[in-house]
Amino acid sequence: MKKTILFLSVFCMILFTSVVYAQDRNLMKTDDIVNQLNAEPKPKVKFRAIKIGGAPAPAEKAVEPPQVTFDIRFKYDSTELADAMSKKQLQELAKALSNDAFANARFEIGGHTDSKGSAAYNMALSDRRADAVRNFLLDNGVASSKMSVKGYGETLPIYPNDTAEGRAKNRRVVIKRLK
Repeated sequence: MKKTILFLSVFCMILFTSVVYAQDRNLMKTDDIVNQLNAEPKPKVKFRAIKIGGAPAPAEKAVEPPQVTFDIRFKYDSTELADAMSKKQLQELAKALSNDAFANARFEIGGHTDSKGSAAYNMALSDRRADAVRNFLLDNGVASSKMSVKGYGETLPIYPNDTAEGRAKNRRVVIKRLK
């Protein structure tokens, strides 16, 4: 039990230190976005089983690419932005991705949903929403060659889906620097 609690504590600490969440609907400004996406990749620890009576197996070494999580809200069951704050945040993101610092960079736009509805439906919805963000960024001057889109559906929650607040925070868009 103690090992499980320790593992979960370490996992949560790593998860939350590698993601910047625009909490309380504060607008993340262009310079902040640029700084986050230019950050050094963070080490990501993958745990291995410990042999009983033997030494622990070495942890696998990997890195987590710089990423920024945005609270972009959509109308229910739609790809239409729900509010002016979401539009304003995407405009700041477009300015950041057009920055000279990212002249040769590539980014993944990852769409995420909560667990309401079927897994297949949520996967398709997350794809459509990530596409909507990509199209918004294209319309605001970000080159198509800089972006790829991936829907993750409900597969990578960052909060429990058993409360309305948790589900709302799981409906998000993550911009990850690939190169």
